[in-house]
Amino acid sequence: MAARIGRPKHCTYCTETGADCCVRVQPDTGRHIYAHRDCAGRRGVKAMYVFLDDAPRIGAPR
Repeated sequence: MAARIGRPKHCTYCTETGADCCVRVQPDTGRHIYAHRDCAGRRGVKAMYVFLDDAPRIGAPR
């Protein structure tokens, strides 16, 4: 699981933003490919990792 950082991610399987998981990494570029868990699940694709919206940020006060 990872903290969501930066701008909203686009889903590789639909036209919506807000992808909440990574489904693969492009070997030649190292680029992460994102999707909604529901979109990936309907296609039988397992997530490599998912984002946590409430994860603590590095350096954030506790």
